[in-house]
Amino acid sequence: MHVLFKQKSLFFRRYNAIMRPFAPRTSRQTTILVREKHSYETKIFIIHIFLFFQIAVGIWVMGLLVALPQVLYFTTAVVDNSTYCVPVWPDADENGSSPLEHV
Repeated sequence: MHVLFKQKSLFFRRYNAIMRPFAPRTSRQTTILVREKHSYETKIFIIHIFLFFQIAVGIWVMGLLVALPQVLYFTTAVVDNSTYCVPVWPDADENGSSPLEHV
């Protein structure tokens, strides 16, 4: 993808050089201002990327926290050659059922 942008920018440079050979060039002052502008835009871009990764990590952490009870309190049981995922609650009675299981 970046190759296409590079080719397009080269095309426009060459087009402008051929079609407008006497157009004024940018001065040193303008070049410095453009560099500072890009520097600021680059900083903003880096901040946005950093925020994106913070949000992505936050989503993953929230997902892991939501799945944590399933990791801690569920196990597999084999019944008639079929494997089932069953809850094993710490407050279960002798039958294996919990008063909070159906809440």
